[in-house]
Amino acid sequence: MSLRPRHPLSRRQFLAGTIAATLAACSSDDSASVDDSAPSTTPGTDPATTTTAPTTSPTPPATTTPATTAPATTVPPTTAASFCSDPFTIGVAPGDPLADRVILWTRLLPDEPCTDDDVPVDWEVATDPAMTDVVASGTGTAIAALGHSVHVDAEGLRPDTEYWYRFRVPGFETEPARTRTFAAPGSTPERFRFALVVSELGAGLLHGLPRHGRRG
Repeated sequence: MSLRPRHPLSRRQFLAGTIAATLAACSSDDSASVDDSAPSTTPGTDPATTTTAPTTSPTPPATTTPATTAPATTVPPTTAASFCSDPFTIGVAPGDPLADRVILWTRLLPDEPCTDDDVPVDWEVATDPAMTDVVASGTGTAIAALGHSVHVDAEGLRPDTEYWYRFRVPGFETEPARTRTFAAPGSTPERFRFALVVSELGAGLLHGLPRHGRRG
């Protein structure tokens, strides 16, 4: 294989390249000698000092605004009301029975004007009319905005079972009333009866309930 260059340089091109390289080397030496020389100073005078202002102003320390917490609002608890007369003038009523629970209802309507606050009302559920075998109990609320009506969801009961219940406030209580839970899902009761009652609960017109109760 031949090592001869494909385009041989002429003598003129060779000399021109050599001169250019020499001038470039001299220029580099001159610049290096200038950079390495120390600045001349006049005896007895301090060298000038140059102060460079910072390009950015110092950042002030961040200020933290303490978080403010809104005062917690609490609902005033219900307090036991003192009644001069029996507040259970309308009576009681059960409804919406399920296999393990039933809704118990009453309303506080004494002869004198009732309090404007909600009133706690105790309730009990027993297996006997004498209310000796209490199986469920608690405290409901007579809500002033609902005419001091009480709606209790008595839970934990047995299916297809007869129960007795009553309501209490200090000094007064209702007569025990009877209710019954619904049959268990999947069961086949031998007898099933129901009644449809349309009453004005706001006025307490529940006159049809005692008659249905007597009929069993």
